[in-house]
Amino acid sequence: MYVKCGTATRTRYISISKVSAALGHDVCASLLGLYSFTGCDTVSAFSGRGKLAALKLVMTHDYFRDVFIKLGAEW
Repeated sequence: MYVKCGTATRTRYISISKVSAALGHDVCASLLGLYSFTGCDTVSAFSGRGKLAALKLVMTHDYFRDVFIKLGAEW
């Protein structure tokens, strides 16, 4: 599976499988919980912080990964 991004004149295709393999299973499993915690892109719960700061925490700390995996496990 690929994601198409770029402009009309400069198009790129990014392999989701390669991104998933690079991030690892635990980080990928925590993304649903991370997204639900940080909110959508237009109304972020972390006003002015963006999603990158939260993603960096998930990628560097096992504790946050586990918390967001549990948060995204059930409705």
